[in-house]
Amino acid sequence: FEREPQWIEVAEGAASRATLGDRLHPLVGRAVSSQALSVGSHLFEAMPGRGPSASLREHQVAGQARMPATGYLETALAAAATVLEGPLQALDMAVERGLDLDAGRPLQTLLEQHPQGLRVSIASLDPAAPEAGWQVHATGRIAKADGLPEADSTTATLASSRDRCQVAADVGALYAALEGLGLGYGPAFRGLQEVWRGPGEGIARVALPEVASGEAAAYRWHPALLDAVLQVSFAAEAEADRAARLPVSLACCALPERAPAGSLWIHARVSRVGRDRNADFSLFDAAGTPIGALLGVYLREAASQPWRRWLVEPRWRPCALSSATLPAPAALKLADAAPELFAPAGLNAYARAFAELEAVSVALVASALAELDLPCSPGSRWPSQTLATDAQ
Repeated sequence: FEREPQWIEVAEGAASRATLGDRLHPLVGRAVSSQALSVGSHLFEAMPGRGPSASLREHQVAGQARMPATGYLETALAAAATVLEGPLQALDMAVERGLDLDAGRPLQTLLEQHPQGLRVSIASLDPAAPEAGWQVHATGRIAKADGLPEADSTTATLASSRDRCQVAADVGALYAALEGLGLGYGPAFRGLQEVWRGPGEGIARVALPEVASGEAAAYRWHPALLDAVLQVSFAAEAEADRAARLPVSLACCALPERAPAGSLWIHARVSRVGRDRNADFSLFDAAGTPIGALLGVYLREAASQPWRRWLVEPRWRPCALSSATLPAPAALKLADAAPELFAPAGLNAYARAFAELEAVSVALVASALAELDLPCSPGSRWPSQTLATDAQ
């Protein structure tokens, strides 16, 4: 009754338990039939990053080949197209975790019946730790599309968007800036051709690079082409506001069944959500005719800087108790050193807040000791061994 997806492990030669059909799509793979599937559900399995999807490995995050979010989007739409007829739209898509394409993980796509179409879940299994089970990477819904969604009345025409975006950007410099932020794009993912930006928006001409053109026929929309669409959001920002941001959710995506040949025009409107961004993308064909939209794309800042990894990956070392006393907070002198430590990483705001944070921390420690019937007052000092014994 909780309707939780139950992923089915399929091994080669396990015909008695499940069977694999013909390959349908580079990322959808083959249909899997099994008695474990509920009525109206459909399951598919593929090995992403290999064969016709090998170019996806050119999408790099912090030096690792990662499945682009647009890969999940294309997977969901292509899988649903085997069940639903006509134009489709993806709704409420969310990326829950990344997929390392170097790990050789099989990818399963599960479609389940939903009152407004299909519910989709995309998961993988780590062959080195199968006991961990299937890990969900993306979820969402697929429904039949009824025309194009409305993005914004100010983006009705390509001409009006061009009039507002007058600042040209150097495409090569954009990709160099992305690489410097930890987002690497190989030749197949360098689809930006020309870019202009205006306040809070940008316009670009994009196309699937020639090195990936041989794969285009296997996809509805090649993930590298869709990724180029999302890259316009980075190009639309002033240099001082740019950061490594990855798409983690999407409210609505309505596209033609196949990407048109040649180049596309993309208009992006970007709004701030703290350090993150929310963006809407309008797609036009080479003649300027609206053909699709991606709305409510939430772009979250990636933790690619080394100092972020230091903060979220603590390493604890066992240490024997000694009779040494704990130093008083003033002896640590961290508050005095904070500006020097934080300035190179652009963390001056942390330096300004450090004194307040230290005061709160001391208050919390004092409160915890009081709860252990070890009341303390300013200047109190205990040998660590004594404190440990008393706390017991």
